[in-house]
Amino acid sequence: MGEAQDVIEQLTAKMRKHSQAQRFEEAGDVLTRIDALETVLRRVQTARDLVGAGSFSFAAGETAISYQIDCGLLRATHIDGEMFAPVAPKLPRDLSEFFQAPSLAKNENTISAEMIDEILCIARHARTNTIPSVMEASYG
Repeated sequence: MGEAQDVIEQLTAKMRKHSQAQRFEEAGDVLTRIDALETVLRRVQTARDLVGAGSFSFAAGETAISYQIDCGLLRATHIDGEMFAPVAPKLPRDLSEFFQAPSLAKNENTISAEMIDEILCIARHARTNTIPSVMEASYG
């Protein structure tokens, strides 16, 4: 994070320099770059926090719906204590291998873009519902 903060500080100085020289369009372009970088950093940190939380469950809404999350991925949904299994239409071939959640090794440092999208989707849902205490500091 330290290197990223250095880049943000350099871009901020550049933006101010353009602004003082009344080169507002260029200053706006630099501001857009700063915003994009900060957005990426927040997304990555959110994903890391959720993956780092390990396994946990939380309940959402008035109905007895609970979600089991493991390394940021949705592993199971229960409704009134029963495992929810969506009904899929009959397919001409067995495509079950494509519908399984990817595994994430405990020592793996990189997270694919597809996995980050799923993790962030779960994080957004968790943020709007009951958040386990281990996650409160990350989403507060």
